[in-house]
Amino acid sequence: MEPDHTERDAAVARVLKRMQGRLAHKAGEDFENLVCLRLRHLGFDQVERQATPTGFNRKLKRVIRLRKVSGDIKAIDPRTGRAVLVECKNYPDGLEWRRIKPHQVANLDQCVRNRGIAILAWASPAGAELLDWERLRAAGFKPRTSVTAAMVAAARYAYR
Repeated sequence: MEPDHTERDAAVARVLKRMQGRLAHKAGEDFENLVCLRLRHLGFDQVERQATPTGFNRKLKRVIRLRKVSGDIKAIDPRTGRAVLVECKNYPDGLEWRRIKPHQVANLDQCVRNRGIAILAWASPAGAELLDWERLRAAGFKPRTSVTAAMVAAARYAYR
């Protein structure tokens, strides 16, 4: 009679999934730090990462997000005093609309409506891209679409 490996296999799968999650979280943090450096290099002031408040849920036995933040990074354009909101996405295999959560879309749209600078930072296959949210939307980025090379060319952020 062969031993039942299903329980052991399930435990291994859980550990692997947890490790993948930690690696993805670390890669996301590293990308946010890189974007902060790029923004400072471009001349933005008060560049700050927004920490997501978390807590430990004893019932679920895991860390959970306590509330949503308006964006990953906030900054100020020193020439105009405009607020800058940056949402970072670390998906080198391609950026699809579904990867952006509804509250993130709403925050970027609200920033644009309030005459701020909304930027979508994407870790593309070509490297870190800073995309002007307003121009990206005008280039055709909407639900059920992916960012194309033409959209990147049209929306690439250029500090004017």
